[in-house]
Amino acid sequence: GCLDDIRLEGKHLPLPPAMNGTQWGQATMARNLERNCPSNKPCANVICPEPFECVDLWNEYECTCGEGQIVSPDNKGCTDKNECLDVPCLNGGTCINQDPRHRYRCVCPGGFWGENCELVQEGQTLKLSMGALAAILVCLLIILSKSAR
Repeated sequence: GCLDDIRLEGKHLPLPPAMNGTQWGQATMARNLERNCPSNKPCANVICPEPFECVDLWNEYECTCGEGQIVSPDNKGCTDKNECLDVPCLNGGTCINQDPRHRYRCVCPGGFWGENCELVQEGQTLKLSMGALAAILVCLLIILSKSAR
């Protein structure tokens, strides 16, 4: 069979052999799939009313808004999608919603970088709270005491 794109709740999940996952995840295994399977081009003879555009949903189509936009409440137009509602910025990053072409931007706190503040800057270390450090020590002590018996 063919598989071109995986989305979970509208979030793109990269397919193998791509090594770049997203914060939403990554498909890690594919079986019985063929590469480069053609769609029957369902948008070829479809004209969507303005401002909608035809989106190929693999042998089916949908007239919808472009990337970074959602259908307006009256279903007659498109409005900017606030991607910040999905909380894409990690590690305490601040999300700033932008125009539909640029979607959103994360302002990362010190020590983090990347599109979603998912990467630790080189030379930085992750800091553990005292509670987390205490929990790790307790677990180590339990493991050591059981192995000493």
